[in-house]
Amino acid sequence: MIQGSLDSKILFITDFPMVQEMAETVPLASHKKDIIVNAMNRAGVPEYEYAFLSIHSTPPKSYNIKNYTQEEHEAAKLYAKEKINASTASILVPLGDYALEFITGYKSIQKYQCSILTSKTEFKARKTIPLLHPEYINRAFYDSAYISFGAMRIKEELAYPEVRIPERKMLVSLDMSFSEQLDYLNDIVLKSSAPLSIDIETGRGIINTFGVAISPTEAIAIQCDPYDKTPEEFLLLWKTLARVWESPNQKIAQNALFEFQWASKYGIHINNITFDTMWAMKFLHPALDKGLDNVGRLYTKFPYWKDDHSDWNNIRNWRDHLIYNCKDTTGTYAAYENQQKSLEQRGMSKLFNGYVMKFMPLIQEMCSRGLLLDEDKLAQLISENDHATETRYESFKRECVAQLGREVNPRSPKQMKQMFKDLKIDIPIKKGKETTDKSALVKLRRKYPKQMIIADLIDISKLNKERSSYLGFTYDRDKRIRYSLDGVGTSTGRWAGYNDPFGNGFNPQTVPKKIRNCIVAEKGKILVQVDLQQAESRYVAFEAPEPKLMEMLANKQDVHKYVASRIFKKP
Repeated sequence: MIQGSLDSKILFITDFPMVQEMAETVPLASHKKDIIVNAMNRAGVPEYEYAFLSIHSTPPKSYNIKNYTQEEHEAAKLYAKEKINASTASILVPLGDYALEFITGYKSIQKYQCSILTSKTEFKARKTIPLLHPEYINRAFYDSAYISFGAMRIKEELAYPEVRIPERKMLVSLDMSFSEQLDYLNDIVLKSSAPLSIDIETGRGIINTFGVAISPTEAIAIQCDPYDKTPEEFLLLWKTLARVWESPNQKIAQNALFEFQWASKYGIHINNITFDTMWAMKFLHPALDKGLDNVGRLYTKFPYWKDDHSDWNNIRNWRDHLIYNCKDTTGTYAAYENQQKSLEQRGMSKLFNGYVMKFMPLIQEMCSRGLLLDEDKLAQLISENDHATETRYESFKRECVAQLGREVNPRSPKQMKQMFKDLKIDIPIKKGKETTDKSALVKLRRKYPKQMIIADLIDISKLNKERSSYLGFTYDRDKRIRYSLDGVGTSTGRWAGYNDPFGNGFNPQTVPKKIRNCIVAEKGKILVQVDLQQAESRYVAFEAPEPKLMEMLANKQDVHKYVASRIFKKP
């Protein structure tokens, strides 16, 4: 099934027609085609430049592609191959998984979408740029951004027929003598006037690989564990790596804080981190994933590479491992250059580079210094929590015996369900299944306010969460709680907090007041808490402007209660 001319420059290839396609006798129904057309229009590609082809001309049973027979698969692919090879298209665009594998042999459109690939030789080894299928976009419309990125990439790639993936010079320590590795770091890396893209690989509790790129096309990856070096060589190597990290050279990285926190375990401070591609991704596209796979997909011309290595804790192929690290550092470098262009085009460069990235040294200091802990206060809180939990368990057991004549294990979903059934209490439904989680218990508490069994269970749940989530954190031997902070962690641009890379600490932004009391000021310092409450409402109030809202905020009134009262017409 074809729509458009086979003499077009671009050929979109889909899998099979659905109900709407059969009714319109086209490869893509109008509402799906419009997703592609709108994106191509925004990219500046007119509709006469492309055509659509469906591999299968009739749908499978139940519209499940697995229901085609082998003969139907072969016949459809033979037909599609003839049409594709008869076309003059310089760019093939598979839509979805089925078309991607048919055209390139690769699997997983989620990974390879927007990449610049080469088709199988049977399709004349043509330039191929896969995209998500519009049917998928209809179910997850925020992913339409990827169609827009793909359309812009197609526009750029129309300028020349051949695949132009930048060639990279990837140096790996396996191919270099020890002195050559040091010479490269001292004479090339440290003397570079351009920013350095840094990356490490870790496994079994150590840094095993140090990587640095001096451009999007040149990088070195060095095996830096102690296993193939003399003690003198190991010490000399790490002194050199420290010089690179501590040098005044500008540093760029994907999630730079990860490198920083690992380096700090070795007593090394990474200086002058001036750009983080993960932060930039979240800043430019708050709703999209910020991992390097997605950053690389949208901001480099390197094909998807994040599956090229996986033996992190048991490296069996060091060459693949080191080359993978080179791909990371050069990919990060290429993304940095293109993200800078995007920031400038959108008028956001000054805000990101001059404001957001200025928080990096502050975050580095906060995460490395950590919070000083009063161990005695923490021990007391743990003891109080354990005592309160045991008290509530005893109360729960007494109530069960009094009302049911037996004890019930609150950790057993089966016993809990039977308990509620015997008490003639309907269990709340969540996602089609019965549940006795905390939110369900709160609902039951409202319905049965005098039922002590429910009250006990809610308190037990709260105490257990407090014990596991807040009191159960680990910290370092210097009695400091360390953590991680992301300077552009949320879709609204707020910071986000996590454990540190080693599983220690907690999210410092959500620490209950009880736990904050265990944190003490260092000698000669005081602790200050600054909290601008209802920040979003304040922004809306003064940007609108809205006098009523401004007045409520000034008087510290609860805006949410006021809004709810107006919606539900309650006092």
